[in-house]
Amino acid sequence: MEYQLTDLDELLSGVKNLHSKGYLKEAIVSYRAGAYRAAVTSTWIAICVDVIQKILELANTGDPEAIKLKSQLDNINSNNVAGMLSFEKDILKVAQEDLEIISLIERTQLERIQFDRNICAHPTFSPDGVQFVPKSELVRAYIVMAGNYLLCVSPVNGKAILDIIYTFINSNSFPDDENKAFNTLNSERYLGRVKSSVFRNLFIMIFKRIFRDDKVVSEALMRNMMYSISTIERLNHNIYKDVSKEKFIPLIADAVDDNFERLFRVLYYKPELWQLADDAIKNRLEQLLKNMNVNSLLENKVNAIVDLTSDMTSSFLYNINRLDFNNKKLIYKALPCKALALNVVDLFIESSSFNEAFNNGLILLEYSQYFTDELLNKTLNGTLDNSAFAGINQIIWATGIDDILSNLYNKTKKSNVSNHSSIWIKFRGELEEKGANTTKIDQLMTDDGLITISE
Repeated sequence: MEYQLTDLDELLSGVKNLHSKGYLKEAIVSYRAGAYRAAVTSTWIAICVDVIQKILELANTGDPEAIKLKSQLDNINSNNVAGMLSFEKDILKVAQEDLEIISLIERTQLERIQFDRNICAHPTFSPDGVQFVPKSELVRAYIVMAGNYLLCVSPVNGKAILDIIYTFINSNSFPDDENKAFNTLNSERYLGRVKSSVFRNLFIMIFKRIFRDDKVVSEALMRNMMYSISTIERLNHNIYKDVSKEKFIPLIADAVDDNFERLFRVLYYKPELWQLADDAIKNRLEQLLKNMNVNSLLENKVNAIVDLTSDMTSSFLYNINRLDFNNKKLIYKALPCKALALNVVDLFIESSSFNEAFNNGLILLEYSQYFTDELLNKTLNGTLDNSAFAGINQIIWATGIDDILSNLYNKTKKSNVSNHSSIWIKFRGELEEKGANTTKIDQLMTDDGLITISE
């Protein structure tokens, strides 16, 4: 097994604060000279100085806890030795509990340095006069821990940053690309160095805005907020998982219908949150889905969840089947989902004009991902049997239909069609018998080795 020691000079170069860096440099020099007690003492001083400098830096950003601690420090004058010692004694507790700049485990490790520093800096009055001398390996480990846990790490932001982030989410400069949004939010200006409480509070703040605030939530704002939720999930998955389970349902349970509808839009971006919904939430959604008007169906992107349960599908189809033809077609185009696949196949094979056949074919292509053998057979047989106007087939003779069919051939190769080859070979033969153009399909099937076209 290969072990790699941390390069102390490289570690020193990564220390953020100049004052802390000076003390850690002294510790490294002492360590290399064999003055191990001096090295431990300098390492501890570097830790204390670094925490104090981080308090000052965070106070300047408006962090409430840091401001209180700075005030406490300001009240300790140079003659107040007891005050200085008291603050030093609790400095790791302050760093972990108040500032959240180190974890509990890191605090425990750093407390070992504090303990050994006290032994190194004071006589032990042992009967034989032997004084404590730490091992070189231990001293080196202390220097590395101080650097990695604290000195080389930027201070995290707390509550003050929350308003800055929320203002940014509501701004026009928030990226409309999810990866760019993540990279921006992950910078040190925003979520790059924040306390864990900020992730939690931002999650709650966003969902309160969605479900508890009657003000309009534009599509752009909803996108920004949901990209931010995704960023929280990527940066701190445990916080995202815990706060989702704890707060998501309580935040939406009492929402009025106009706000409750927004759950459809949330699930469009984060469908996994559906797993948290209880029966009461699901029942409300199903009833809303039955009664929403066309604009609400479109605005809330309900197709994201209508396929999740048979009850949701039934509620959705109940609503759709009550609409007039034009509104049905509008829904078919805008909200592709498995629940509507059969309706769209019927729309296509019942096309009553050449132009309608082509346009309906474009809609059909958006549903190819939901095709099974049964749906593909129904589509192709219906294509051959169409005679919706004056006994003339309005599909196979439509301009551009060869493009529609060739695209359908390619797309259904990637769907749940298990007998793709045999179904298309049969269809191609019957299409040729009717005298229709098979050139583009022939090329695709030849490339796939399904047929051979004689010159």
